[in-house]
Amino acid sequence: MRTAQATSRPLATNGPQLRKQGKLLFPLYVTMTIVYGIAAVVGHHTFMIVAVSAVGVGVVMMALGAFVFDPAAIVLVGSTLEYRRPLRSPLRVERAEVVAVRGSIPFHPSWSDTVVVETRNRTVTLPRFSASPATLIGRLQEWAGVGETPPAVNQPDGQAPEAAP
Repeated sequence: MRTAQATSRPLATNGPQLRKQGKLLFPLYVTMTIVYGIAAVVGHHTFMIVAVSAVGVGVVMMALGAFVFDPAAIVLVGSTLEYRRPLRSPLRVERAEVVAVRGSIPFHPSWSDTVVVETRNRTVTLPRFSASPATLIGRLQEWAGVGETPPAVNQPDGQAPEAAP
C-alpha cells in the first residue's frame, strides 16, 4: 500500500534561498549583535540595549527560519495541491476545484512574480519559490487540466456566448 509520502511530488521550495540568505547574512547580524552588546554594556545607553535586543531577536528568527524550520514548499499529494508553510497548517487545494492557473500578470507568465490558483470558491496566491513562476504555472496547468482563464460562467460547455449582431 502506498502512503501519502510515497505519492507526493514537490514542485518548488524556498529552501535554497533561505539557506543562501542565512549563510550570507547570519555572520553580519551576529557581528552586529556582539558590537551592539558591547556598546550597551560599556555605554549604558538605553538605545543600545533596545538595539541589541532587536537585532538579537532578528538573529534568532533568521537562524530558526534558515536552519531549523522546514522551508515553504508546493507539493502535489495525489489529487491535492499543498502549500506547506512553516509554523502553519498547509493550505490544500483539490484538483477538481481548480478552474484556472495564471501568473500575477495575466497572459504573461514570464513577467509574473507570483502564481495565482483560482478555484470555484477562492483565489490562492503562491509566493515566489525556487522554480520560476512561468515554469510553475505550466506544471500546475498541466496537473489541473486547466488554462489561464476560467471557463465562461453559466455556459454548460464552457464556451463564451457569441455577441449578438
